[in-house]
Amino acid sequence: MVWNTSKEHLKATGLLVSFWESFVSPSVLRIKGNKCELCGSGKRVCVHHKSYEEQTLENLQVLCFVCHNELHKKLYRLECKNVRSEK
Repeated sequence: MVWNTSKEHLKATGLLVSFWESFVSPSVLRIKGNKCELCGSGKRVCVHHKSYEEQTLENLQVLCFVCHNELHKKLYRLECKNVRSEK
């Protein structure tokens, strides 16, 4: 049996989150370790996409809850700044 693991198929069937939580995220944590790649904390770690263009191990990083939130705040502020400068 061949599994269709394309993002479009998984999203359409409602399996994207399930596939990510049950296979991808635990695999990345096992390979890269259960420590934040920015601060070294081992508390409340998650797997973060650096960009959504590639589905590769190099494009994923392990971050703790605090660093993950801070990163998204910085990205959001940068996005808002870019939108304002385009007007």
